[in-house]
Amino acid sequence: MVGELSAETSYGQKYSNLDARFTGKNLQEKDFYTFVSVKLGAGPRYDLESI
Repeated sequence: MVGELSAETSYGQKYSNLDARFTGKNLQEKDFYTFVSVKLGAGPRYDLESI
């Protein structure tokens, strides 16, 4: 089980089929930079990065 999932990129948009909403302070977008984070459960944290 995943606890928190974070993804960051400087290459544009991210696409996901997760049943989760990325909103508020967990969503940052400017120019081509995007950062999203969502808490899915009580497991470990996973970070994905493409910069």
